[in-house]
Amino acid sequence: MVVIRLKSKQGMSRLELDDEMTIAELQQLISDRCHVPVRKQRLSFAKERPAKHELTDTKITIGMLDLQPGAFLFMDYDGNVAPPEAALAPPPAARPEPRAAPRPAARPAPSYGGRGNGSNQMSMADLGCDSGA
Repeated sequence: MVVIRLKSKQGMSRLELDDEMTIAELQQLISDRCHVPVRKQRLSFAKERPAKHELTDTKITIGMLDLQPGAFLFMDYDGNVAPPEAALAPPPAARPEPRAAPRPAARPAPSYGGRGNGSNQMSMADLGCDSGA
């Protein structure tokens, strides 16, 4: 078993591959994980993807390639591919607006000196302290 890194337009993924796995099985694994149809996949071990490095023989096994752990496999494909879940989601405009949490009712601020003495200054009674205790 060898772990390789698959780099594509979608980002990077780690794949655990068995030595007996064929390129055709690898392509199916990539299709299942990345939602890129096998017919659109172009796999290569070279970033610039010259034709001589492209994996076209689907009968070759991973063991025949003598891959080192952490090797990069590059995948290119035409167009954009979205996972099936994204296709089923409603468009952003059709989604309901999230509900805002209800706010507590506003209360007027206490008035200082509101004990009928006509004073504008805060007293110990306004703070809830009894000065006579």
